[in-house]
Amino acid sequence: MTGAVVACRHQAALGAGAVAALPAHADCAPPVTRGTWQVAAPGPVAPAILDELEAGCSLAGALLRLADREPGRPLDVLVSDGSQVAACGTGLHLLDLGRGEYAVSAMPPARHDEPWAPVPACAVILIDPCGVTTTILHPTPLEPTR
Repeated sequence: MTGAVVACRHQAALGAGAVAALPAHADCAPPVTRGTWQVAAPGPVAPAILDELEAGCSLAGALLRLADREPGRPLDVLVSDGSQVAACGTGLHLLDLGRGEYAVSAMPPARHDEPWAPVPACAVILIDPCGVTTTILHPTPLEPTR
């Protein structure tokens, strides 16, 4: 398994086979790139994420910081540095392609035998060679105990 790529705002993958089979949507703009980073996001979100990454934030940390700045605002973004992928957004699906390969797509798989799950709209998922980690963006505040 090698490589990770963001094809467009709707698709990203980790793993040689997944990356090779990943087409970009014809109506999507290509991701914004800076160095090894690829970011697909609407409007000014991509430069803001790249600034956070260049300031030393981790991949998931950059998304969490951006979400904290504007709680409640939808954050639809796919980010990769070539070795991992982070995704956050509404309507995304995580596909486990086996052999440590994963894809994130706006469409559920065409084949019903592929394991997949919706990406929670309130979470950031980080996909790296170790697997998938999910972080809730805005956890429910804890009530003080009495």
